[in-house]
Amino acid sequence: MWAYISFCALYRMSTGALLLVVGWSLATGRSNNAESLALATFVSFIPAPIVPVLYRWLPRRFAGRPTAVACFAALPVLTWLSAACLQGRTALIGLVFCLWLGFFLLEPLLEAWFTELAQGLAADRINRFSALSMTINQCCLMVGPVIAYAVVSRIGATSFVQVLAGLFAAMALVALAIMPRLEHEARPAVNAAGERTSRQSLLPLALIWPVLGTFNFMVPVYFSMQAGGNMAQAGIVDGAMGIGMAVAGFISLNGFLALEKWRNGLSMLWVGLGAVVWWASAGRTVGHALAAAMLGCGFGAMRIGCRSYLASHFSAQEVAGLVSKANALSLLVLLASLMVCKIDFAWSWAMPFVLSASLVLAASLLLVERRGGVPSARTLESATSSSS
Repeated sequence: MWAYISFCALYRMSTGALLLVVGWSLATGRSNNAESLALATFVSFIPAPIVPVLYRWLPRRFAGRPTAVACFAALPVLTWLSAACLQGRTALIGLVFCLWLGFFLLEPLLEAWFTELAQGLAADRINRFSALSMTINQCCLMVGPVIAYAVVSRIGATSFVQVLAGLFAAMALVALAIMPRLEHEARPAVNAAGERTSRQSLLPLALIWPVLGTFNFMVPVYFSMQAGGNMAQAGIVDGAMGIGMAVAGFISLNGFLALEKWRNGLSMLWVGLGAVVWWASAGRTVGHALAAAMLGCGFGAMRIGCRSYLASHFSAQEVAGLVSKANALSLLVLLASLMVCKIDFAWSWAMPFVLSASLVLAASLLLVERRGGVPSARTLESATSSSS
C-alpha cells in the first residue's frame, strides 16, 4: 500500500504541474483567448467514452499491468512533444487529447490497484487508507503548480516540461516493477438489485472529473482575462484547492467524516460558503484562494467517500468498469458545463461550485437508496458465493 501511495503521489504532482503549464500557455499564448482553453478542456474529455471501448477491445492478457506500463511509457514522449509545441495552438490541443487518453486509461487501473490492495481489510482501515492516499495526492497536486511557477520562472516552460518527461519515463520503469497484474477474474452473476446499485453509483462518479475540469478551465481564464492576473495568482488559487482537499483528508483520517450524513452536510456547507466568498472577493487573490480551499474541502471529502464506497462494495474489476463508464458519462456533463460557461466567461467561476453541490446531492440520494434496503453488488456476490 505504501509503494502505491508514493507512486501515485509523484504521478499526481507531475500531472498537476504539466496541466498548469499547458493550460496557461493556451490561455496566454498567441491565441490569447478563452475559446482555446475551452476547446482544449473539452478535447481532454473526448477520450472518456473511448476508454471503455478500448478495454473491451483489448485482449485479456493486456488489460491490466501491460496497459498501465504502456501508458506510462507513452507519457514521456507526449510530454516532450508538448514542450516543443507550447506556442502552437492546434498541435498543443492535439497533444492534450493524447495526454488525456493516457490519463483516462490509467485512472481506472490506479483505482483498481487500490481496490486490490484493500481486499480483506476492514472498512475503517479502507477509509483511513483512502483518506491518507487522497490527502497525499492532493498535497502533491498542490505542490505541483507551485513548483511549476517557481521553476518555469527560472528555466522556462519548455525546459520544465522536458524535466517532467524524464519523470514520466522513470514512472514507467517503476510501474513495471511494482504494479500487480490486475487480471480480469470471472465473477458470479449479480442480480438486478446489484446492477441497480452500480448504475446509481455512476452519477456521483460522473461528476468528479467535471468539477476538476471546470476548475482547471476557470482558473487560467479568470486570472488571465477577467482579473488581469498572472500565473502566480493562478498557481496560488490552484494550490489552495489542493490544500482544501488535503484538509478534508486529514479530517477524514480522524474518522469524523466516516459518517456519511456528517460528510455530506459539511461538504455542502463548505461548497456553499466557498461560492459566497469567491463572489464577494472581486479579484482579490486571498479571497479567491480561501474560496478555492473551501471548495477543495467539500469536494475532497466527497471524493474520499466515493473511493471508500467503491473499495467496500465492489471488486477491483467492477471498480475499473464503473470508473471507466463514469468517465465516459462525464464528457456529456463537461460539455454542458462549458456551454453554460461560454454564455458569460465572467461567471465561469461558479460552475465548479454548482457541480460540487450536485455531487453532494447525488451521493446523498445514493445513501437514501441504500438505507431503503438495496444491497451492494459485493454483498450480493458474497451471498451468491456462500450459497453455491
